[in-house]
Amino acid sequence: MGVPFTTVQDLYIALRSISDHSRPAYDPEILGALNFGYKETIRAIASVRSELFASFVNSFVLPANTKEIDVTMLDPPFMRPTRLMATPGSMTPILFRYRALHSQDYEDAELIQQAGTFNWMIYDVLWGRFPGVQQAIVSATAGNITVPDSSKFPFGSYITMPIPPRQILDGAAATAQPFYVDTYYGMVMGKNGNILQVYPSIPSNWTIPAGTLVTQMMRVILRIANPSQNQITGQLWYQYRPARLVNFTEIIDPLIAEHQDMLLYYALHQYLAAVNDSEASSYLQKAQLLKSELMQDIEPLSGQNSEAIDSALWGLG
Repeated sequence: MGVPFTTVQDLYIALRSISDHSRPAYDPEILGALNFGYKETIRAIASVRSELFASFVNSFVLPANTKEIDVTMLDPPFMRPTRLMATPGSMTPILFRYRALHSQDYEDAELIQQAGTFNWMIYDVLWGRFPGVQQAIVSATAGNITVPDSSKFPFGSYITMPIPPRQILDGAAATAQPFYVDTYYGMVMGKNGNILQVYPSIPSNWTIPAGTLVTQMMRVILRIANPSQNQITGQLWYQYRPARLVNFTEIIDPLIAEHQDMLLYYALHQYLAAVNDSEASSYLQKAQLLKSELMQDIEPLSGQNSEAIDSALWGLG
């Protein structure tokens, strides 16, 4: 299809140029179909060589005797660690081995932890509502919260704060403000300096006093079962997974843009199959052929954990 697409809008135009003869295009449906193709393409690339979705961060600090490290702010988004190349180079590199919190290996590593630097660290990665950074609000108005340092609340942060009760004076009309301590939950939808633009908007008749604590509630945590007793600083290598497409102005990951044909064929299959269009199956076949071609191209570099022929995962999925 020529020059690789760079934005979701390019994919949108390409899909519509093919699908509009079949039925009218609705933007939410198209975005959903493109996400299906996007994720299928990511899965195809990662199943052959997951290292293609690798990144690193320099001067990463693994504190001594610390089991929980916040990796929410890493960009691209953190999925799982692979190794920590400590500096100076006299120390042995630290390797990470995944085990879920509830697994026997993870629990054993916690129980038999001993002194020293560990070459293997047993870890799990947790996503969810874990209370993080707290800041005292400077001021709050409808839809806007001013904090001392907005960099601690990246776009999309899930936040919470208490809504204190309002004191009603005798003879004054009641307001919609709760008479008890309630809790506000919202998302950071934008920033202007240290002003957080939040949704849902705070009603204008609610009073949020200065000093009220706002807490980040959505975090990514690297949890280690057997942390070292020594602080380790170095280059952390980790794998990332491109986030879901949300709007048409987003830039497509270059690795995925190289396989735009496969992405579009998967998306067209999903989009046309929703209305039992007879062409849906043909686009699926085209996508599967391109997936096979991709796997053959990268096969010489693949290992036992790929889906290439003779690998441990061949035939799965």
